[in-house]
Amino acid sequence: MIKIEDIHKSFGRTKVLNGVSLEVKQGELVALVGGSGSGKSVLLKHIAGLLRPDSGFIYINGTEITGLNKRQLELVRKEFGFLFQGGALFDSLTLFENVAFPLTEKLRLPKEEVTQRVLHYLDLVGLSGSEEKYPSQVSGGMIKRAALARSLITEPKIMLFDEPTTGLDPQMSLSILNLIRSVHDRLNLTGIIVTHAIPSVFKFTNRILMIYEGRIYFDGSPEEFKRSEEPIIRRFLGEEVLD
Repeated sequence: MIKIEDIHKSFGRTKVLNGVSLEVKQGELVALVGGSGSGKSVLLKHIAGLLRPDSGFIYINGTEITGLNKRQLELVRKEFGFLFQGGALFDSLTLFENVAFPLTEKLRLPKEEVTQRVLHYLDLVGLSGSEEKYPSQVSGGMIKRAALARSLITEPKIMLFDEPTTGLDPQMSLSILNLIRSVHDRLNLTGIIVTHAIPSVFKFTNRILMIYEGRIYFDGSPEEFKRSEEPIIRRFLGEEVLD
């Protein structure tokens, strides 16, 4: 579903991606980890077509996207859902209106279908009964749940989660990861989670990718990652557990 070949990206004199290559198969849920500033979010934005690489190739379901124009790229992006760090909800809209936004702005579906679909996805993330509340009236965990519902409302084939547990306490972080795993299993999504939620994320993914010095330094199972004797991985795990 996702294939990346030798991606390079610099911002000014700063080299962020230095030959990243990876593949994610259909239905996989993969964790992308690494230190702060290692390029995790930058890589995610390349996969979504929000950034173009300096060189290299990105294939989404067989389509190479780095050379597409804006209209062609929009067609590919219809298969994506993107969950941002802060949720990125509109403060002036209710949770219902926030979740409905992609349907009313992009798909222009009949009102009855919009209502039915929004209520279904709010229920899916455990927010039934909260649809008329505003973001300022709910907790950070509820904002993340509403943002997840909004990202799922267009029924994407690929979900990209950029630090979905940032700013949440450990219990709520666990709840959000549980929800992501449940939604993934129910909808058979292909997903990549960029996260610092170590070691919690080990329970929810089948595969760990670690980015280091602009490359994929590790690609394997959570158990292989935890058992690794590589000093860079041991140091990373120690720092993350202490955090």
